[in-house]
Amino acid sequence: MRWGEVLTLVEVNLDQDALRQDHKNRNERTVRANPWRLSFAEKMSAGMDTMRGALRFEVQTIMYRGETEAIYQGNRYSVNADRRGTRTILTLTEVAGNANHIT
Repeated sequence: MRWGEVLTLVEVNLDQDALRQDHKNRNERTVRANPWRLSFAEKMSAGMDTMRGALRFEVQTIMYRGETEAIYQGNRYSVNADRRGTRTILTLTEVAGNANHIT
């Protein structure tokens, strides 16, 4: 099925409160995606530690707005985007050592 996966893309902005302390504001939105195969060679070239839990998805370029985080199946990932014309390939990577599961 085309565009059968649901990703939540998260835009993270830093704001300061009255005491000039930084606070992260997260704006979430849902987009449809296609699974994209992450080859063994790509995992090896990037190093196994940095690619732990890596997933790859194809989204329409007009749907991607530069978000740096994503939520997929209850887990939070960092996002790396590779724009390829009308399609963008998002590589989602778990951040090692963080509790990523969203409840």
